[in-house]
Parts: sequence; structure tokens; C-alpha cells
Amino acid sequence: MRQFWKLIVRRASQWFSWHFRRYTLKSVAEMPEEEAVQKRVAYWVGEEGHKWCLIFRCPCGCHETIYLNLLPNTKPAWCLVMHGKKLFSVSPSVNRVRGCRAHFFLRKGRVVWA
Repeated sequence: MRQFWKLIVRRASQWFSWHFRRYTLKSVAEMPEEEAVQKRVAYWVGEEGHKWCLIFRCPCGCHETIYLNLLPNTKPAWCLVMHGKKLFSVSPSVNRVRGCRAHFFLRKGRVVWA
């Protein structure tokens, strides 16, 4: 019975950590090395006014680095919208077709699973 409650607590903890984690946005001029990309940090790459890429670790836990194109003339392309100084949203959703096959939205820095 004790193991059952440990399992329930562990699952609840995982659920809350997945559903309520928030990414912080860090503006950088140069693309960081893949090893330097931190968990729960999204790197907005480019010069001020000419941002072209968003880089972050996959929220599913597979530790893969995700690169999103922000240039509107190249497909596929995503749009980053700021909500104040720290919160951001990305549209459309991120749908990985290889690897972990995660499908999620980033809304106000939070992961919303699809």
C-alpha cells in the first residue's frame, strides 16, 4: 500500500511539473552551442529588431534541442508574440514528427500539451 501512495505522489508531481513549467526568454545575438542550451530557457536569436530563430530544449524530457524558424518568408515558420517584458507565446503549435513526437503549444511561457 505504501508503494501505491509513493507512485501516486510521484505521478502527481510529474503532472504538475509538466503542466506548470514556464520557459524564460533570453535574447542572444549569436546561436548558442547545443550543449549550452539550458532547460526551461528559450533563446531568441538575432540582432534587435531582426530575430530569426528560437531555440529551446524539448519539454517532454527527451533533452533534444528544438530550433524554430521565425523568418516569415521561409517555411515552416513560427511567430513569437511578447506579453509584457518576460512572457511569450509561439504559434502555431510545435509538432515533432520524429524522435519523441511531442506536440505542444507555448503560451505565455507555459507548455500546453496538444
